[in-house]
Amino acid sequence: MNPTFGFFDLDPSIGSVVRSDEFVLRVWSKNELMTDYRVLVELQVNLRSLQFVGRSLETFHHPLPENCVLLHLSDGFYTSFTDLPAEGQQRPPLTAAMKSIAPGQTASFDALIKLANLDDVIQDALRTRARLEADINKLLTEMPHAEHDLSELSSRHEEIRNTKRTLETEQKSLDQATKTKAELTTSLRRRRETVKRLSSAQTEGEEKHKQVQATTGRVHQDLDGLVQRSNGQIRRICTSLLQIFPIEPVKNKALQFSIRNIHLPNSIFHDTNRDEIAAALGFTAQLVHQLSLYLSVHLPYPIEVTASDYIIRDDISASIAQRHFPLQPVGAAYKFEYGVFLLNKDVEFLMNRSGLRVMDIRHTLPNLKYLIFVLTAGNEELPGRKAGGVRGLLRGTPDLSRQNSEESVTSSTNNASVESKAGSIYQNEKTGGEDVFHGSVMARGLPYRKSMLRDTG
Repeated sequence: MNPTFGFFDLDPSIGSVVRSDEFVLRVWSKNELMTDYRVLVELQVNLRSLQFVGRSLETFHHPLPENCVLLHLSDGFYTSFTDLPAEGQQRPPLTAAMKSIAPGQTASFDALIKLANLDDVIQDALRTRARLEADINKLLTEMPHAEHDLSELSSRHEEIRNTKRTLETEQKSLDQATKTKAELTTSLRRRRETVKRLSSAQTEGEEKHKQVQATTGRVHQDLDGLVQRSNGQIRRICTSLLQIFPIEPVKNKALQFSIRNIHLPNSIFHDTNRDEIAAALGFTAQLVHQLSLYLSVHLPYPIEVTASDYIIRDDISASIAQRHFPLQPVGAAYKFEYGVFLLNKDVEFLMNRSGLRVMDIRHTLPNLKYLIFVLTAGNEELPGRKAGGVRGLLRGTPDLSRQNSEESVTSSTNNASVESKAGSIYQNEKTGGEDVFHGSVMARGLPYRKSMLRDTG
């Protein structure tokens, strides 16, 4: 496939070679396993016996023999169906006189034909030129003033051509201007429609904007009031929590605090009382849990209460098998220490949500004290507790404040006395008193009341 042919020139050859009508065609080839070329095809071709195929192979649709050799000559394609010359066309060999022709003095038949045609064309052109010259001279002789008329006529023709060109240019400019005018008119009409539509939409938008501004002003006022009231309630709640769980510094110890008079070290629990540590961590966990509820912050590590034991849960870490860690010293010290670490992370999370920065995460009570101190900061008077309760359990809007209630500090085991106190509190609710619970709820007894107080802080 894809054979390569070398170029050769016969001009330097003698006439006997150039005018010969026979030649031998040999094709050499080799494959990848062969080192030298070998003769694949040897064909003796007689030029007089060649068959004309056509000027191009694109229009040739007849079958050819297998392994047929096509010759591309100057006037088309030829092939040899036989190696012998056609019958009756054999000619005697060239004479010796032809062999004496000097190299370079031969020409092909096609070249001679082209030369003859070219000579005919040249002679015809010369005859035509001579005839035109004679006609022009005759016209000039018959018309003395023809030269002047011709120059004037040529100038007129030139003016007419210039006028036509100018007219064509102006016509194109007029067409372009007309087209541009139509486009601008259409664009102007669309813009007017758009402006009219947008003007009506702008008018409606301005009216809606005024309404929205009025509504937004009221909403902002309500929001500011709500935020102010919420901050006041948070101050009041945090103040109450600080009274319930007082955090005080330990004398002669830097950055050491106690909660409800129980000292809680800063994440170092060597040589300490296990019961005191468990109680202090329980109070701390309860305080952190209540702060998360009142601040509406979901703790990353939730705190669970099981009887008197506090457990903190880690649902975030993926590389640990255990999820629950105690907040009281146990046999496995690493579990307790990891639970304290999670509690400190909850405190850090609460501080970050309040815009505070933790200096040392191991300082549990100092960080908690700092957080409550910031939440209770302010010179305004603390607001009163709003009337209300758990809507799913209470009917009406009782006041959950227990600051001046005798039932918050005393309890009775007698159901009859509880019912009588419930009646007095219910009567106090009707008269606008401050310490109220619904009578039907208080009639359930002391255990239910204790659970409600524990759940609501």
